[in-house]
Amino acid sequence: MLAKKHWGIIGLFSLVLSFMGSTPALACTYADHHIGMATTTISTQGAQAVVYNYAPYVCSQGGVSAWSMIANSNNYDEFAQVGWLRGTYWGSGCDVYFFYEYGQSNAVYNPAIISVDSAATNYGTSNKFTVYTNGNNVTQFLINNVNKASVSLNWSANHAEWLGETHSPSDQVVGASEQPVYFKSVQHLYNGTWYNDMANLNKWNTTQYGAGYWPQSNYFYIYDVRYTTGETYCA
Repeated sequence: MLAKKHWGIIGLFSLVLSFMGSTPALACTYADHHIGMATTTISTQGAQAVVYNYAPYVCSQGGVSAWSMIANSNNYDEFAQVGWLRGTYWGSGCDVYFFYEYGQSNAVYNPAIISVDSAATNYGTSNKFTVYTNGNNVTQFLINNVNKASVSLNWSANHAEWLGETHSPSDQVVGASEQPVYFKSVQHLYNGTWYNDMANLNKWNTTQYGAGYWPQSNYFYIYDVRYTTGETYCA
């Protein structure tokens, strides 16, 4: 079961916009969709992947992200993730940020900015996103093997996800046909050992315009069929 996201900074709204250039003209209405890999229920304490940088088009009140996550499939509020995010509600709306986000059994917290991803428009570069819970029940959020934040969670994970996420049909699904976003070295943690997860067995796609490639290996790539290259301008 896919963990449901609760972004308190994005309301349930409807705003019809017309976009310039090659961007499809669609309603900037709220709709949360995902594409990538999501495991069935497993024993896990962590998830990690090496994810390409990208700067997707985001509609006026939208948000697009890519991340590694652990979760409890029995409670949608219980998740912990780390990755990159572009949202028009952060900063100038043009930058891509590294972030982490998590929920407890009785509360979900807004995404926390770690720093600007200065290489977001440098296609082919990547970062390793790792989230795991250690033996002291402290969950750590790492980027390129460097711990960026630690929290104590009141739940245990039974699920791992590596996904691109959009919040409106007008948002660009992570990647473009000539510049797909790769998730490489996809793994989950169990009893101190990292195990490979096969893309063909864990494919997930609820998007309308997302496509990709899920081989019998621990990597995959995804993209938006409406785009051939990256869009680096703002809404």
